[in-house]
Amino acid sequence: MTPTSELRASLRALLVDSVTPYMFTDDELNLIFQAVNNIYEGAYIGWIQKAGKLVSQFDRIQTLSIGAETITFSSPGDIIAYCMNIANNYRQLAKDYGEGSKAFGLETPTFEGIE
Repeated sequence: MTPTSELRASLRALLVDSVTPYMFTDDELNLIFQAVNNIYEGAYIGWIQKAGKLVSQFDRIQTLSIGAETITFSSPGDIIAYCMNIANNYRQLAKDYGEGSKAFGLETPTFEGIE
């Protein structure tokens, strides 16, 4: 995908990365867009990367606020499980989106009348 300011804003929303300073730089988001075919694949990759970023800051970040919801993590494993759960939801959305994927490998094309 070709990154635009609108796509970066949409991906930031899916990654709940709306407070400055942002967790992801524009360059990091641009790299994600270069690796995917749809924004849901980008969110999948972004949430995996977000898990790594949060775990590396665990000594400073043990509570995460998302809107009115506050989540307290007791271990780095809790952060990974939380982020991977969200990532996997976006992975399914990406698959349901119906395009071949750079991130997941290309799907085999089907041709009418040929099995």
